[in-house]
Amino acid sequence: MNAEATTAGLGQRLVARVIDWLCVLVIIAAAQAVSVLVDGAVGTTIGLLLYAFAVGFTLYNQVVRVGRQGGSLGKMVLSVRVVDERTREPIGIGRALARELVLGLLAGICLVPALVNLVVAAKDPRRQGWHDKAAASLVVRAGEQRSEGGESGRQAASPPSPATGASPSTPYAPTIPPPPGVSAPPAPEPSVDEPSAATTSGTTAPPPSGMVAPPPGVTPPPVQQASSTPQPQTDTGPVEETVMRPVAQKRAAAESAGRGWTVIAPDGARHVIDGPVLLGRDPDPTLVHDARVWSIDDPQLTMSKTHALLGIEEGVAWVEDWASTNGVALHRGEAQLVLEPHARTPLRDGDVIELGACLVSVEAGE
Repeated sequence: MNAEATTAGLGQRLVARVIDWLCVLVIIAAAQAVSVLVDGAVGTTIGLLLYAFAVGFTLYNQVVRVGRQGGSLGKMVLSVRVVDERTREPIGIGRALARELVLGLLAGICLVPALVNLVVAAKDPRRQGWHDKAAASLVVRAGEQRSEGGESGRQAASPPSPATGASPSTPYAPTIPPPPGVSAPPAPEPSVDEPSAATTSGTTAPPPSGMVAPPPGVTPPPVQQASSTPQPQTDTGPVEETVMRPVAQKRAAAESAGRGWTVIAPDGARHVIDGPVLLGRDPDPTLVHDARVWSIDDPQLTMSKTHALLGIEEGVAWVEDWASTNGVALHRGEAQLVLEPHARTPLRDGDVIELGACLVSVEAGE
């Protein structure tokens, strides 16, 4: 797994919302001031226009900007963005409108639903409130959103296919017609290394490149015939050089990166870290793409449902606190380190990870 988007803190989100509200309040205050200071129909008209401008600005700032660019003015100031929870792209105007309507309903009924929504967002591992879940959105720090696309620009050019019946190691050579009066030599047999030469009217075909013709009257020694049994080829040719070898190297690197790292539960169960692994009482596998889950029995409920994330990168395993309630601590010898939420910490052989009341040890093989 590449780096998952880091969710924005509730403090950042609240300050960004306050900035947006202040912009609207300034426009409303101007409308009220004009209505009071300017008498008659002119003051009323200007006040109504300013009120309409406040509504239009709110729709543009909270719906259009968030839907297309991922952030209102307040969110841009605080460097946070609203993105799709899976693709990390802007959510679009329709979903941004639905997100604001849900939030408006929660705040418009009374203060209690809005406070409950705030508590739900604080307890959620990805800081999602009801309005975020309704729009399938996620609020992340600017620059952290990730687009789940594949690699590009890595297509290897395939060499031309060898001629039928030719050895893979035989390079391609164009056919050149012989000069007038000279017959072309027949194609060599696959099991014979010496090509036969044909003569016409006493004229001998030129020897192959790299060979010297014997002087007149001298009979060349017999050439040893190659065995009819095919021998293993040591040169695998340009196809393997350009295509197969990089594939084999990537496969070996992937196998090396996932070999040897194991976490051991208190009951002795062993789990190999060969990719992203979510740990907790009941981890949600949809939180991380292609992640496996490891449910740990915790009768005392000291762990969150999704407590931590394990992974491996370039052959080194790491652990990440997934915004758990009781946090994650790493014991290394006599030292103890309390991890920051959503911050990856490399692991070493012999480390002990504290997940609530549960301790799991880390083992790195040869």
